[in-house]
Amino acid sequence: MIWRIKGKILDKGPSYLVIDVAGVGILVHTPVGLFDRLGGVGDEAELLTHFHIREDALDLYGFAEEKERRLFRMLLGVSGIGPRSALGILSGMNTDVLQTAILSGDVASLICIPGVGRKTAQRIVVELKGPLSEGLPELSLGGAVGTGGNKLSGAVEALEALGLRRSDAYRSAAKVLQDAGEHIGLEDVVRLVLSGSAARPAGGKTEETEAEVGK
Repeated sequence: MIWRIKGKILDKGPSYLVIDVAGVGILVHTPVGLFDRLGGVGDEAELLTHFHIREDALDLYGFAEEKERRLFRMLLGVSGIGPRSALGILSGMNTDVLQTAILSGDVASLICIPGVGRKTAQRIVVELKGPLSEGLPELSLGGAVGTGGNKLSGAVEALEALGLRRSDAYRSAAKVLQDAGEHIGLEDVVRLVLSGSAARPAGGKTEETEAEVGK
């Protein structure tokens, strides 16, 4: 088991790093969001890892935080989701926002992630909602979950009506609730999102596709 890896970055791309460990270049698959959070070629990087064994390959996946790795491993337990699909899900939505969507049963937001269709989103909610609520309290968003869940849904609906994409509205409103706490009013959530949001106006619909199985 390889638990973590540390070394100089030899090469990097949006979804991978090559790290020099004692003279050996190790390829590590990473969420897209890590690209801007790590240094460039020649800098040192340290990642928590998941070592995935298949019949035809030994793959290493890297994460900046334990909550990312734990959620990745939970996604692997969902029927029909392999490591590449799980990595794609983590690349498509912030970890905290993803957990909020699962806990609130927001299938509509989950299907905004590229490669996630409605059936896959429903399986994620059904299979992970219980384990997440019981096993990962450190990931909770406070006001964005529980009693704040209704507030979040209301804010998302209001922002959609004002022209924001659902995925952008969800991400922005959840962030406001996380920062401000559960006592903030619904109108204030909407106002703060609109005053500082980089969300794009709603456009066309995205064709739904199912997550790739086991790849």
